[in-house]
Amino acid sequence: MLNGPQEIDRQRQESNKYENTCRFFARQKACIKQKAKRLYDPSLTRLLCWIHLAALHAH
Repeated sequence: MLNGPQEIDRQRQESNKYENTCRFFARQKACIKQKAKRLYDPSLTRLLCWIHLAALHAH
């Protein structure tokens, strides 16, 4: 079945990978803020995160 232990474990690993990616982007916020104060926007960082996740998911 789709929800066997292996599948649940795989989904958990995927979720962790995405979480780590978002944490990475969160760490970049200060850097983004310093480099491009006029462009900085928390929602932009979030958007970049989702774009990155979508790219990861596509592979």
